[in-house]
Amino acid sequence: MAFTSLHFALFFIIVLSGLLVLRRNEHKISFLLLAGVVFYGYWDWRFLALIGFTSIFDFYMGLRIAEAQGTRRKQLLICDVLVNLSLLATFKYFNFFLESANTLLAPLGTEFRYLHIALPIGISFFVFEAISYCVDIYRGTLQPYKDWRHFALFIFFFPRMVAGPIIRPSDFLPQLQREIRLTRPNFYVGGQMFLMGMVKKLVIADNLAPFVDLVFTDPSQYSATTVLQAIIAYSIQIFCDFSGYSDMALGLAKILGFDLPVNFRMPYAAANITDFWRRWHISLSSWLRDYLYIPLGGNRHGVPRTYLNLLITMTLGGLWHGAAWHFVVWGVLHGVGLIVHKLFIGLRAHWRWRGDDIVSRSVSWALTYVFVCICWVFFRAQSFEDAVICLQKVAGLLPGGLIWLNGPLMVVIPLIVLAHLFGLWQERHGRTLQWNPRRLSHLVALFSCLIAIFFLRAIEASPFIYFQF
Repeated sequence: MAFTSLHFALFFIIVLSGLLVLRRNEHKISFLLLAGVVFYGYWDWRFLALIGFTSIFDFYMGLRIAEAQGTRRKQLLICDVLVNLSLLATFKYFNFFLESANTLLAPLGTEFRYLHIALPIGISFFVFEAISYCVDIYRGTLQPYKDWRHFALFIFFFPRMVAGPIIRPSDFLPQLQREIRLTRPNFYVGGQMFLMGMVKKLVIADNLAPFVDLVFTDPSQYSATTVLQAIIAYSIQIFCDFSGYSDMALGLAKILGFDLPVNFRMPYAAANITDFWRRWHISLSSWLRDYLYIPLGGNRHGVPRTYLNLLITMTLGGLWHGAAWHFVVWGVLHGVGLIVHKLFIGLRAHWRWRGDDIVSRSVSWALTYVFVCICWVFFRAQSFEDAVICLQKVAGLLPGGLIWLNGPLMVVIPLIVLAHLFGLWQERHGRTLQWNPRRLSHLVALFSCLIAIFFLRAIEASPFIYFQF
């Protein structure tokens, strides 16, 4: 039930109608929980037992961790983390581990059979959220909730169930203590978020998808110019696809009366790779920082250990995205990029060079974007070999092929640049753009978005990219 489908529109109307009819807050919580079960069951009812088990198990473990004393608390936390990671490893990585083992043992003639395991949609998201709940209780920053329905709604909250953002229990659960109300201001703000997300997804990402898919299916058949266009197009596609989903999730939650964390802040305006990860998939990068990088030691044990912790964190972050070696390479590259940036900061301080003039900032931005695009090649390619072919094509090391000049891309790039410049202006002046239905200019913008969705949307919609993670 994709957000852009008519089925979801009907589903959401029923949800809003139910919230308007119900009066008691606890009944509204139960109704939203039921809506989450229906929403997830629509995708694949077979995995309702899995996500239901997660909600019951982690709720119970949270209570036990809070009650335990001494080493017993740590033992319970380790048990909780191992169970959750075992679920993730079984459903998402089991065949990947078998494939890697088969490759290593091939000279010995040993081969393990693959298991036919379907990937539960959104498992990477709800497993991380469940772990954070028990870790926060262990750290003493969160008290366990006594009502299972509250915790279950945290797991089953349908706007962000299948592709995030990853929400913290301390951000979501306290909101259940206040009355769930549908208000006109929330509808205006949430509607604006949802509409902008639809434009990003349907008008931009889905129109670029066929070109990107065709070139990355067999990059050896295309010229360096075409492959380069495909790489740039993919950088825009994945941003508009994923941030579009996040915008729609935040918008739906806002309409329902909930505030979810912002997941993107103009990532391609980043001046360096560290800044990029402060702007891209913020909920994941902050989760990895707080629940992996800092527990590993962070930057508290000297420079070499800091660099090792960064590399481990980003490598596992790459593996989180997918069970394939090209995702691991993507994570390793970003880890190396973060290390190089830290080294550069140290050298710049030693040289006493501020590097804040416009030329330095422009060069830094350009290098960051080029590096991110190189990393995207490994993220998008169907194999490590295809990624290498793409980079060799662009570098001129392989002969050319079919030349394809993509018209829509030439239109999209200036729009993305203007949108980021406008966003930077808003960021610098501390302003946010909110649709006011009483202003003519805002109504014109609203109808322009609707016209774009109806007349410029792609002929064939593509699935959200992050559904596979």
